[in-house]
Amino acid sequence: MGRFDGILLCSDLDGTLANGLQVPRRNLDAIAYFQSEGGRFSLFTGRSAGYEAQFPFRINSPMVTENGARIYDPETGRTLWTFPLDGCGPLLEWLDACPSLKGDLPCALCFTDVRLTVKAGEIVDTWLSHKTGELLKVVCCGFEAEQEALNFQQLAQNTFCSRYHVNRSWGTGVEFISPLGGKGTCLNHIREILSDTVHTVVAIGDYENDLSMLVAADRAFAPANAHPDVGKTAERILCDCADGAVGALIELLDQEYEEGALK
Repeated sequence: MGRFDGILLCSDLDGTLANGLQVPRRNLDAIAYFQSEGGRFSLFTGRSAGYEAQFPFRINSPMVTENGARIYDPETGRTLWTFPLDGCGPLLEWLDACPSLKGDLPCALCFTDVRLTVKAGEIVDTWLSHKTGELLKVVCCGFEAEQEALNFQQLAQNTFCSRYHVNRSWGTGVEFISPLGGKGTCLNHIREILSDTVHTVVAIGDYENDLSMLVAADRAFAPANAHPDVGKTAERILCDCADGAVGALIELLDQEYEEGALK
């Protein structure tokens, strides 16, 4: 029996586990130790499936990609669940015509099989011409200032109400996914998949797209660089992601085990 048997640790990637493409050694060593003691480690990311393969850590649980539009098994490469943007024609037409997206501001159409970068005016045609794969997510990125992204996010929310999840993963990007998806929804599905072996879910994230995951978890943590709204949701604020926040979390769980306080 390992000290972390029954615990699933779910971590966001960018700004939480990794600082850019760099994963602090503290995190890598701690994840390996956590898994050696029976813990399950999962990644909950806005990146596409397969992106995780470049990193030198093992994921021994189903993971979440496209910010909660897909549940994916990294060990088999198999997609377990998707929440596609069904009925998204009105959204894509609106994006093509939206004055906020004029110029060279790029948008990404994230399908199950490919990510295509386009500009406003090309979105609907690109979507219609792509004959394979479901559309999981649309990302509008490259706003010059965070306030521009916030204004666009508010405009989109006012226009479509609850027809889509409209989130930010970073300050100057806005993303659209199905209202049926999200990291929290995916976490609940993974709980069911692992119900025979997992009794406690611990989560860590840094931005507003992580909020539903943190709320759905049994215990929620955030790095010191987290968005203020995320910090308010967390049980505890840990060190900055660049200093190994995931490693700090595993060290905390280890200390609780030693003190008999880990459940």
